[in-house]
Amino acid sequence: MEMFERFAGAFTLASDEKARWEREGGLLSALARSAGMGAGRVLDLACGNGFHARRLALKGFDVVAIDLSAGSTKAGAELAGGDKVRWRVGDITEAVEGEYDLALLVGNTLSLFDEEEGLLRAFAVAGGALCAGGALVAQVIDFDYLREHPVAIERSGDLDGESVTFRKTIDASPSGAVVRITVTTERGGERTVKDAAQLLHEWNPETLEVAATNAGFALKDTYGGLDKTPREAGKTKDVVLVFVKEGRE
Repeated sequence: MEMFERFAGAFTLASDEKARWEREGGLLSALARSAGMGAGRVLDLACGNGFHARRLALKGFDVVAIDLSAGSTKAGAELAGGDKVRWRVGDITEAVEGEYDLALLVGNTLSLFDEEEGLLRAFAVAGGALCAGGALVAQVIDFDYLREHPVAIERSGDLDGESVTFRKTIDASPSGAVVRITVTTERGGERTVKDAAQLLHEWNPETLEVAATNAGFALKDTYGGLDKTPREAGKTKDVVLVFVKEGRE
């Protein structure tokens, strides 16, 4: 939580949003149009600065985005498309008001839980929020791939009149993985460096499927990324699971 509050504004440098949406937007947009009642109501759980929420809102979908970090939701609201999202600060293990057609649990969200109880509660919240036939997209890192391909991303840009360099690394460890963020800021000849680290916990697809099944979901599709890359264990970066809430007439 401290990491996301501390560097909320800098996460915009983490990726090229346009290129990322070109890779990931097809799957999410298609599900938002077709899942549930087809009403395009989307719930982004643990949204961070709401990359997916903002992009889907710009496409005309009705989006609610929730995150425990007030700094992240504030930063997201100020970015392109942020004014079209309904932002809420809250815990994704607590019940959510409203009914939705598509729910997202993506990014490193699920790996922040250190106990299975948290997973179960998060899936239960998604299950309670979705209408019958609604879809849930869950994404986690493939740790077998990560052990052979550690992540190192560095990008620079101007934020609020400051020159900012954002560096993110993810390295596998015996107990999961460690994500470290380092933000270097330069202004008026002064240089400031801040960093923080967070442990990510490994959850295999079987455990996630059990948690989803307990919440009333059935597994529909499995991919190696949100771009619908076919999954090959240990050879693709992510595990993306698409679930459908049972009970559709």
